[in-house]
Amino acid sequence: MANPYWADGASRPVLQQLADQLGVHDKIVFTGRVPRNAALSYLLASDVCVLPHLKTPLTDMGLPHKLTQYFAAGKPVVSTPLDPVVRMFRKAVYFWQPTTAEKLSEILRDLYSDSGLRQSLAGTGQSLVREKYNWEIEKRRLLGVYESIA
Repeated sequence: MANPYWADGASRPVLQQLADQLGVHDKIVFTGRVPRNAALSYLLASDVCVLPHLKTPLTDMGLPHKLTQYFAAGKPVVSTPLDPVVRMFRKAVYFWQPTTAEKLSEILRDLYSDSGLRQSLAGTGQSLVREKYNWEIEKRRLLGVYESIA
């Protein structure tokens, strides 16, 4: 049996109601879970990708996989300042303190109107993923650790 949380998200009904109240329901598409190829088409059609994770001890311990996917696709990213994201991708991410939706809206407008900034962030992120943070490089590091232990 399908898990309704993963199919549509636990907040979907609340968000749909909010979209109705704000009069923006015709500007939002609630897709629910989509096949991988559809998700990829959405990613490739995006001008900017957003990583709005809440900053918690748990989210500060790992790197969201979608971040490297965004960079591999050549997309600029707006993210909350999670420790690993700041440490590894400081120069490639536009950081947003998740205080208000208005601030996020302002950042997105800034990025949308500044193609040079979008290209700079995307290019820096793509270079970091290509040259430093990718599976081939991590695999060699991990094998080196295993060899030193053996």
